[in-house]
Parts: sequence; structure tokens; C-alpha cells
Amino acid sequence: MRYTDLAKPQAWQEFRTNGILHIPSVIGPQKILTLRAEAYRVFRDTAAIAKHAHRGMARSGFSPPGVEGVAGKNPDNGRQFWDTHLDHDSDAKICAHSADLVRAMRHLTLELSVIMSGVFYHMERGLGPLAHGLHRVMLNGAHGLRATHYPPSSPSPDGVLFPSHRDFSLVTVFVGGAEAGLQIDRAGTWHHLDNRPGDIAIIAGGMLRYWTGGPKNPHRIGGLRHRVMRAVSERISLSFFTEPEPHTVLPYADGLTAGEYISRFVAATRATT
Repeated sequence: MRYTDLAKPQAWQEFRTNGILHIPSVIGPQKILTLRAEAYRVFRDTAAIAKHAHRGMARSGFSPPGVEGVAGKNPDNGRQFWDTHLDHDSDAKICAHSADLVRAMRHLTLELSVIMSGVFYHMERGLGPLAHGLHRVMLNGAHGLRATHYPPSSPSPDGVLFPSHRDFSLVTVFVGGAEAGLQIDRAGTWHHLDNRPGDIAIIAGGMLRYWTGGPKNPHRIGGLRHRVMRAVSERISLSFFTEPEPHTVLPYADGLTAGEYISRFVAATRATT
């Protein structure tokens, strides 16, 4: 599917059915490869950033292993993150070792914000009443880009790096170029996602069901389950999460705000320390 195909009804029929849109060649591949190289450089020398760039309670910066997992599953497997939120840019934790990575992530965050503005524009028109007001919500939202590093380690017994889950976002954008391992659930069967540098894969998040009729509406769009398998010894992924502004009241959620929803989601599904 091409970006221009988003104006066609067939694109949104596919999204309603499968919870995913794969769009090739929307970002310059070299830009992604350069950003990934910077991420590897930073994450392979976390001693240079842990003290000065630790995110702490801020939204932007470095999160070491052990901060985030999935409730009821094995302890965190060593994943570490760098988060960039332009709406909280003043909170950004930056040091000399991370400055080039932060700059590259800011540029990509801006580019993805523009791309996703167009996606939500067509989504609102393609889905009709199910997506009423989503374009405006996206324009005023609190979106973030996350670089995730899966370091070399012994594989888990079942080969799972990060277990099956749904994201809390309206949609999550997986930026192409990550090493193999990401799988999506289609009708109970796991499929590998081939997402090349320059491509993006847009998947439905858990919050979207509260905008498209509510959890009990048979026509609502629910979050797409996905997981990460051990396919290579080391992995970097780039994910862009779209969220409403925290005070936005979610339709079909009995007055629940986006911020309250995320807090409840994290408490119920994520093992955090």
C-alpha cells in the first residue's frame, strides 16, 4: 500500500479487518540507518549516559533495563530505551554522548508527526463516525518516539524477547529497519512483519477501541497483539506512539481521560519498578 492509497476506502477496510497498515518508502532509508547507528553507539556504552541522561520522572531520556515489563511474565530481559517527547522537550535528559542521537530522534519525531497527521486525516474520513474527531486529537496530542535496545543475551526457553501484548496508544508506528523478530497476531497465528528501512507499519493500539465505539461495540477497532522473538543476537527498534493530550476525555469510556486510561493500563498490564 502506498501513502496515496490512504485516500481510498479499501485501505480502511483493511485496517478495520487486520488492525495494521504497512506503507513502504515514506521516510529516507539513510536517515533511519544513521539514527540506528547512533542508537547502537549510545546503548553499547550506557556508562556514559546512565548518570547524566537517566530519564527518572521525566518523559524524555534514557531508561535502563528492569524498568518495564509485562505483568505475569518473566522479569525484564534487559531491554533499555531512549524516549523523545517534543511536548516535554524541556524535560529532555541530554549529555555529550547522547546529543547526536537526541538530535536525530527529534528530527524523526517531527517527520513522523507530519506523516501521521495525514494518516489520521484520511483515517477520520475513511472510517467515518468510528473515527470522528481523531485528526484534531492527533494534532493536539502527546506523541513520543522510543528507541528500544535488546542487548545480546541468552535466549529465553521459548525464544520470546518481549511477550504478546497490545500497546496503550491510539496507534503505534513501527519504523522499518529493525532486525527481524517482530511478529503480529492474525486470527491466532503469528506472522513475521517485514518492515524495511523507509517503511512504516501502523498498528491499532488499545486506546483506539474507546474511540471507535467502545469495547462492547462489535465494529470497534481493538489493539493488535504483537510480540518480539529472538531472531538475532542484538536488536534496535524505533516506535512512534500516538496519544491524545492527557486531559482528553475518551468517548465510550464513561468519562475516562487519556491520562487516566494510560495510568490504569500500565498498572494492570506492565510490571514496573
